[in-house]
Amino acid sequence: MSRQRKSGRAFLPRVIGALFLGLTATASYAAGSAPPAQSVTVRVDHFTYETWSSGDIDTLAATMRAARPAWVELVGCGPDAGWALQTVAQRLSDLPLQLQALPLTALACAGASTAKTSTQGIETSSAEKVAVARYWQQVMP
Repeated sequence: MSRQRKSGRAFLPRVIGALFLGLTATASYAAGSAPPAQSVTVRVDHFTYETWSSGDIDTLAATMRAARPAWVELVGCGPDAGWALQTVAQRLSDLPLQLQALPLTALACAGASTAKTSTQGIETSSAEKVAVARYWQQVMP
């Protein structure tokens, strides 16, 4: 038997298996069992998720984990939102994340300015600041 025939026979089950897995994933997504992505707009003093806005990062973290999203898009709005974006990303580091840093004038940031904001803002203790810094040193040395 030629080498091409042997490799062709070994290749066919792999292709069928890959097609089956792909179709299964597509069917489960179409059936609605795959969780959608979630988007959170992060500003220097608060974040906005769906229709609510807050500075309470613990509530955001609990809400994101309860939603069990396919991934979470974190959109940092404005030049001063960097620390808040890093803090939220560190807190949600167990979820698949996509981070963006945009200017305040970006379309994705427009809706966040009209939401009702909290007076507290995103507060972090010194221990949390150390944890955030340590996390980012590990992720982006």
